[in-house]
Amino acid sequence: MKITVELIKEFVQKEILTLPELAPFENSLNILLTGSRAVGGYSDKSDVDLDIICTEEVYTKIQTSFYENGKTVSVNASYYSLENIDYLSYFGDIAPPHFSIIPLERILHKLRNYDEVQMWIWGNSKVLIDNGITSVFKQNLFCFENEILIYKLKKYYMEFLYNIIDGYPSHDNSNEMKHVAAYSIYNGLINLYRFCYIAERRPFPYTEKLIIDIKTTKIFKECDVYFSEIYSLLEKLDDETAWERLEKARGMLVSEDLYESAVVIANLIDNALLENGCEPGWVAAGYNNIDDYFLS
Repeated sequence: MKITVELIKEFVQKEILTLPELAPFENSLNILLTGSRAVGGYSDKSDVDLDIICTEEVYTKIQTSFYENGKTVSVNASYYSLENIDYLSYFGDIAPPHFSIIPLERILHKLRNYDEVQMWIWGNSKVLIDNGITSVFKQNLFCFENEILIYKLKKYYMEFLYNIIDGYPSHDNSNEMKHVAAYSIYNGLINLYRFCYIAERRPFPYTEKLIIDIKTTKIFKECDVYFSEIYSLLEKLDDETAWERLEKARGMLVSEDLYESAVVIANLIDNALLENGCEPGWVAAGYNNIDDYFLS
């Protein structure tokens, strides 16, 4: 069965907006499609992720109604699975659709504070029912202002290096520390991936999606072969070569005197920082900026 946006909208109008807790507020609710079916990359079995956005006042009334009708265990439980609604006739054999109810004020607060994941989620959402949300979102789904952009580039660059250099257990090669070492490298990579997105003036998605979609960024494309090797080095930590492989994986990211990959990655990072307006002196200092970063 082909699940289209039109079919999802029909389901929303007939099955969700008619719920007794929601029906009195139909003209105050905005419903958006999020998740993989909004962004792309979904499968035939992917579920349908929906978000209902309303004012804080309406949110409180709806939550109270759900709670008083015995459908939630708390007035704060704003996630609703729709397994008891006939969704199979609409979508076929998929996991039950679900929706969350979110006050607009809370979303705008996160957007105005440049929460990258929230910017990514709402920037990629599809509006199904619009009672004023589209115009509000367009005003607040802005790109990063230059000062914020540079701050975030510095932030994820420093946190990438901090995890690889200081977070890595350099003085304890015990079996227990192998997993700490691998964690520090993985965590460093996640921050490097976030840097790759911000360098292109794009907000990044949540980690699960980030690891998949990082392949769309320029820096990753130019380093794909290196990252593939690093991932392979981090496998099978229970064998006797684990520490040797961990040291190489770490070196491939930061040891420019030993590995070509580290030189390429460093040059790409420096160029991205400079192209986005970062001060040349700060870029040249590199990891020597770490103390100032933490103090700030």
